[in-house]
Amino acid sequence: MVRGEYRLCMDLAAEVMEFAERLNEPGLLMEALIFPALTRYYRADFVGARGCSERALSNYEDRARCAYWLRYTGEDVGVVHRSVFAWTLWHLGFPDRALRVSREACELGRQIRRILTFAAGLVVAVLVALGTMARGRATRKRYTGGF
Repeated sequence: MVRGEYRLCMDLAAEVMEFAERLNEPGLLMEALIFPALTRYYRADFVGARGCSERALSNYEDRARCAYWLRYTGEDVGVVHRSVFAWTLWHLGFPDRALRVSREACELGRQIRRILTFAAGLVVAVLVALGTMARGRATRKRYTGGF
């Protein structure tokens, strides 16, 4: 993703998903879904990214499995999926839901007590809040003539 090779990223994400589905391990499926979620997000496919994160959170989230995979990945995928989900909600025009989900990511990061995981959730919560405030100011300005 760093080089913007999104087709390659989607191909690799498909391979990861195929591997995880073959093993049928829910924790691994949740981890695997972050690859297409992030790639779709960076391709501005917000509906697709949202679908990946919703699927992961609703079908595969198990806090014990997340803790297990955290030891190998260094991040809690529940926080990461909530962060991507919050951003996609914001881009799709659901700022209130985005704020709620970003706060969930932040609180989950705090509960886990891993500074990088907490920071990831906090950064998204702050950015969604700032974006929501800016959008609100622009709307007020448009309808009030700048007052």
